[in-house]
Amino acid sequence: MDVDYSRAGLVDGTGLVWLKANMAIDNERQIAYPSSFDFGADTDNSMLNMIIGVARRTSVRDQIETALTYDFSGDLQRGVEMANSAINRPIGDGVKMSGKIADAGLDRIKATDNGIYLGVHTAGELQLRAPALLD
Repeated sequence: MDVDYSRAGLVDGTGLVWLKANMAIDNERQIAYPSSFDFGADTDNSMLNMIIGVARRTSVRDQIETALTYDFSGDLQRGVEMANSAINRPIGDGVKMSGKIADAGLDRIKATDNGIYLGVHTAGELQLRAPALLD
């Protein structure tokens, strides 16, 4: 992130402020959280550099980690409901697909050039029913 201090009313300066994190997944609690993160600043503004130094204190870091933690339980439930709706349908030539996802979770979160990749796993049942074939 490039910083333009003049717009915020702070002392003019230039530099770079960064935050990088690796996200971990706890499927039992259905949360994604930063397993490790780092942030800092390389600016010509000593006040901002000092603020970053304060933010590195354990009590402040803990608050930042909490703010970066995401509860995905509602999203996961909606995704499973949408998938279950999509599973139960005819697929052509009299063949009908039916089933239910019984369990799902996240395996991996990765930033990409186009957004965020979420690796998921699912378990359940799937049946295909076709009309009896006549000779």
